[in-house]
Amino acid sequence: MKNFYQLLELITMLLVVSTILTACHPSYVNAQNELETLLNSEEGQKMTADQLAEMTPGFADKLRGAGCEIHLPLTDENALPKTGQLYVSSSTGSSIVFHQNGSSVTVTIALRENHWGMPADSLEGTAQYVVQSRGKGLYTLYNNEEARFEGRLVYVFPGADSIIVTRGSQETQQTFFRTATDYDAVGQ
Repeated sequence: MKNFYQLLELITMLLVVSTILTACHPSYVNAQNELETLLNSEEGQKMTADQLAEMTPGFADKLRGAGCEIHLPLTDENALPKTGQLYVSSSTGSSIVFHQNGSSVTVTIALRENHWGMPADSLEGTAQYVVQSRGKGLYTLYNNEEARFEGRLVYVFPGADSIIVTRGSQETQQTFFRTATDYDAVGQ
């Protein structure tokens, strides 16, 4: 019985420490961290588009400002991004270009946002990822240099004229439009 109480005490302490550490960050940072952890787990690597496209934090996660909040409008069409075309974010000005390399697709992102997806005043840098399809137009991004999946999902709308990029929260979800004309049309 003594071991049971020691185990219970240890679990309680771990939950308190976890809550304290999580509470130090804004919810969108926690969401991206959790999405990245999930995508790099054995379970996350097996998740389908349907499983990834609908995530809602549980009660305990909401209390501690954590959990992924993802709602993507999946269709049965597995839309592919247009390669060699510029997609521009209507909220940050970040841009994305997909490249076809034989049978694989990569993406280069020019970031006008910080590491957590919040708008920045200037170009913060570029990053290149390998694109992995999860079906139904949903993609994950793999960082070859760091040998891990990024905490980001990319959804390509049917017709590939626009895409949604989410980092696990509504605050950091962005819509990217394929042409400068589309981008200008949103009044940015």
